[in-house]
Amino acid sequence: MNEEICPHCGQPMREYKVGITKMMISTLVKFRMAILDKGENKAHLLKDFEGKDYELTRHEWNNFTRLRFHALVAKVKDEAGYWLLTKRGADFLNGKIEIPKEVWIRNNRVKDHSEELVNITDIVANAPYLEKLEDIVYRSFEPEQKTFI
Repeated sequence: MNEEICPHCGQPMREYKVGITKMMISTLVKFRMAILDKGENKAHLLKDFEGKDYELTRHEWNNFTRLRFHALVAKVKDEAGYWLLTKRGADFLNGKIEIPKEVWIRNNRVKDHSEELVNITDIVANAPYLEKLEDIVYRSFEPEQKTFI
């Protein structure tokens, strides 16, 4: 891919789209199982999953952090490797809320949301199980102009 580089910070001048998939739902369900089993809303992705019925597959493990782009999970502050299920994540799993179908990511931060909303049943019925490399959609952006005094 021929991409432009920001002249100010050296970062690629592109964003990529992250949609919610069936695999991400499976991962979120397993995460909820882990915290219910543990009895507190905090789980370590290695220590609390290994050897359990809800142990994460390699693909689930590799894509777990994408759930945070949708605000369904969050890191536990000052506790490396620990995550928690957000209220939004629980409400989504329980079918109480809809979330944007896709988010745009730049430099590991959410920069935009799709207007189309989905609920958990939409994802289970219609979304792909796992995004493939060729499914990734990129878009260019204009660098933010900063004024230095």
